[in-house]
This record gives sequence, structure tokens and C-alpha cells, in this order.
Amino acid sequence: MQVIEEPFEEAGEQDANGLYEYYYSGVVYRFVFPDREFHARRYDDTPGEAHFLASSTSSGERLLFEAIPYDDAEFAAAAAYLRDTVGADAVGILLPSGYVPVDFVRFPGELRAKADMPESFHCFQCRAAIPEGLDKCPACGWTWE
Repeated sequence: MQVIEEPFEEAGEQDANGLYEYYYSGVVYRFVFPDREFHARRYDDTPGEAHFLASSTSSGERLLFEAIPYDDAEFAAAAAYLRDTVGADAVGILLPSGYVPVDFVRFPGELRAKADMPESFHCFQCRAAIPEGLDKCPACGWTWE
């Protein structure tokens, strides 16, 4: 799996005071496999969340998700990357009914085993995992105080 990270910014019209009607920034993730890609997005103001938006074929056809593909090993690898590398505590997917959380317990094998582990959380500053029992981030020193 090749992961391509593409930062993005979207802004509305700027008013007389220099403020924007809306402003979004974040990262689009492209998980590239030999025959297809998965596309996901994370916003900078909600770093603990990431959502799959669509997939595309090697010929460039864009496909929306109809259901969560729990039995798809490539999708599972992409979801694990968002959780374990990006630090997204909440991974979701856009379905026709709206955004739905991805339930890691429903994946087979190793991903399921990791989902059954005690819950940890990620640093609000650098997104590194903070193991249970620690009161500050081991990577950057961030603390609640």
C-alpha cells in the first residue's frame, strides 16, 4: 500500500474585516493499491477523526461506498493506517445514509485483536498514542494541565 497525503484548504468569500464565510483545512489520504485507491479525509480542527469518502479504480472511475467492506483486506489496511499511524481515534465512512463509524471489532484477524485491546487515546497536539496510566504525552510532553 502506498499512502499519499495531500494537504488542502478551502475558504469562502472574505468579508471587509478579513474574515472568511467558512474555512476548512486538513489532509486527503489516498491509499493506493495495484487495482484501486481508497480516499479519506481528516480536518485540522478535528484531528482525532478521519473518514473514508470513496474509492476509485485503476481506470479512474470513482465509486461511492454502499456498505462498510469489513471483509476487504486492503480496506482494513487503510483503516488501520488511519487509526494507528494518523492517530484517528474515530474512523468513519461515508455511506448513502451518511457518515457511519467503522467498527474495528468487525474486521477479521489481527485488526480485530487490536480492537479488543484496552482503549488508549492520542495526544491533542501531536496525535501520538498516550498509553493508559500516563498523564502526559511521551512524544511531545503535552498534558491536560
